[in-house]
Amino acid sequence: MNAQQVSRLHYAILTTPGCLAIKDKHEQICLSDISFQEAEHDHLCTPWSDPEKLWFHSPLKYADRVKTPLLLLHSDLDMHCCMVDALQMLTALKYHGTECRLCLFHGENHDLSRSGMPNNRITRLKELSAWFRRRDVSERPKKG
Repeated sequence: MNAQQVSRLHYAILTTPGCLAIKDKHEQICLSDISFQEAEHDHLCTPWSDPEKLWFHSPLKYADRVKTPLLLLHSDLDMHCCMVDALQMLTALKYHGTECRLCLFHGENHDLSRSGMPNNRITRLKELSAWFRRRDVSERPKKG
């Protein structure tokens, strides 16, 4: 999902696995435990061979277009989707005036929703529920 598509939504949530969608394509090759393979396979380039192409595909480039309120759920020990990606997107969205919130889970990895500590899994679900509850149905844009 790109930034233009996200702006069509009433609100959005990105959980740790979803953070693949916010990876800065320039930095991911040096920060993630799997991204150097991903960059070469998915984009057929590296930050050294074609930095412009990676920036074009980086969601961070389009953060100024996102107007949809966004909840980011992230784990600080996730080596696939590094915390810096969530922090960069949070900062970019706040800079451009987009409502956003980061809920960071300490001591968790990429599998928080499946195998995280029970108290963190409960907190994650409470954060999701609260985010949905704060967005009243009457606020949704009318169809048609």
